[in-house]
Order: sequence, then C-alpha cells, then structure tokens
Amino acid sequence: MEPVGRVQPYTFTAEGTARLMEHAQEAKAQMIRHGLLSGMPTPRARGATILMRSSVGIAALLGRLGARADFAAAVGM
Repeated sequence: MEPVGRVQPYTFTAEGTARLMEHAQEAKAQMIRHGLLSGMPTPRARGATILMRSSVGIAALLGRLGARADFAAAVGM
C-alpha cells in the first residue's frame, strides 16, 4: 500500500523494492513463528504464494523502470 499512502506522485525505486522484500520476509517469518509456537499448522491459502511473488516481482520491475504515477488518484483516493 506504500504507493497509495505516500506523497504523490509516487516513484518506485530499487531501494523501495528492497525494503518491500525485507518487510515481506519478516511478515512471513512472524507468521511461521506464531504458527509453530502456538502448535497450529501455518495457513496455506491457495494462491497466496503466487500472489505475493507476483506483487513483489511487479514492484521490482517498476523499481527498475523508475515508474512514477499518482497511484492514490488511480484508486480514487
């Protein structure tokens, strides 16, 4: 949600993509730790993995391109 919540227009950067990947890895690690510590199996929603990989991949591509747009306006905010 960073492209929508930031000052507009938003510019994707390689650094921003690296931050996104770090946050995604940390969120994944927290979910796994929580599941293991509580003794519950970790959730495996169909399509969750491909959705996350696609989102990060698209953000990485936009970062390499230096894409810039008013994303808040695009979603009607």
